[in-house]
Amino acid sequence: MQLLEDSDGNRTSIPVEGIKEFVFAPHRNMIVHTSFPGDQNVFPRITFMDLPSRQILHMHTAKDSQELRLYIHPQGNYVACMNQFLVKKTLKYSVELFDTKNFSAGSIP
Repeated sequence: MQLLEDSDGNRTSIPVEGIKEFVFAPHRNMIVHTSFPGDQNVFPRITFMDLPSRQILHMHTAKDSQELRLYIHPQGNYVACMNQFLVKKTLKYSVELFDTKNFSAGSIP
């Protein structure tokens, strides 16, 4: 077993600043991860990355989020994200659903 090659042909890890959770969709060859970068000016985000190309297929920003939890469909076609956020000092929750069948290489919105 070896690390995947990056775009330069080097076998390296995938660096992600502030990663909290990730899931792998084996039927879609995709990694989905949540990250809370340390910079105050960067909002938390959910990133969908194609493998083995490591190309980012989609990135979703979750403004004012306190926690993001990922749930993946067994075939990897759908990903649900439970978003915990604050509104006037009150915790609120939302569920966001993503259809990964619509993501393809070079389709970052």
